[in-house]
This record gives sequence, structure tokens and C-alpha cells, in this order.
Amino acid sequence: MTSMRIPIDQRRRLGPRQVSELVVIGADGADRRVIYEVAELIEAPNWTPDGRWLIFNADGRLFRISPDGAEGPQRINTAPVENANNDHCLSPDGRLIYISSRDRHIHVVPIEGGTPRRVTADQAPEREYIYYLHGVSPDGATLTYVGYERGRAVTRICTVSASGGAITELTDGSCKVDGPEFSPDGQWIYFNSEAAA
Repeated sequence: MTSMRIPIDQRRRLGPRQVSELVVIGADGADRRVIYEVAELIEAPNWTPDGRWLIFNADGRLFRISPDGAEGPQRINTAPVENANNDHCLSPDGRLIYISSRDRHIHVVPIEGGTPRRVTADQAPEREYIYYLHGVSPDGATLTYVGYERGRAVTRICTVSASGGAITELTDGSCKVDGPEFSPDGQWIYFNSEAAA
């Protein structure tokens, strides 16, 4: 296993004697393999569509590693956006990575890395969201995310075009919501909420 040191954000530090393990396991629970272990927090591994890489977050930066751990981790350059939270998604064709960042916006960068382009626009001061990206539609045209309204602790399920533009609010903020994902046919968005039954 590789022992590459990844820079650490103090707010996301592991405790003494804790380690993060990146584990690949068969869908039937068999063949469990630890492919990467490090005494630093790693989050949100995502498979590339071709199965060649796992993309994960560490200290606001993105890395790739082969599923057997033989190659990587290799840094994916997203500078100057180097404060990504753990919410990143790959486009269905595997060419792009969408990143939600602690700058309160969603950005897109080529899978090989490069200069990010901001997808989300500035919001009106009375509704300034922090974006927590969760899903990309099967056709790659739409992103779904949680919009967290600063100062009010209100969350809404929202969508925005993957090329940018106006946002669409799908929930009204009356209860906490999280985790929106598209159905395989792109016709539905599933999410969890604290709504009363």
C-alpha cells in the first residue's frame, strides 16, 4: 500500500491511532480488499464509468487510485479550487468531475484535471445558498444538490443545468432534506427528509 502524505485540514483530522481505509468489496460481500490506508481522512470514493479509477476527496483535494491500489493515489489538479467538500460527481461519460466547494459554489473540471469552471451563479443576499452536490442526471444535462440557506439552517432540494444558469427549487424548505439522486431513467429524484408522515 502507498504511504503518500495528503495535506490535512485541521477541521477534518482523524483522532490518535485512527486510519482511513479505502476498501473494494464484491457486491455479494466477498473479496474484501483494503487498497489504500492512511492516517488522514479520505472521503467519498466514486468509480469512473470505465471502472479504471476510484476518485476520492482528501483535505479538499481530489485524487485517483486504481481499484487494486497498484496505481496512485494521484492528485487531480483542480486549482485554484482546492477546498472541495466530499460531494463530487462524475459525468455519465466519465469526462468531467463536478465539485461542490467550500466557496459555496459548484464547479466542473475535466477528469484529467485542469482549470475549473464555476457552474452556479451568485444568489440574492436573502437566499444565498451553500451548494452540496449529490447527483448528475443520466443524460449529463442536470445536477441535483442540496441548497443550504446560510443563516437560517434551511435546506432545499434543487437542480441546475450542468452548463449553468438559473436554479430550480424542488422542495419548500419546510423540513430538512439531503441526498438527492436521479433515478436511472432520469425521470425522478430520490432524497431523504425529516418530513412528518
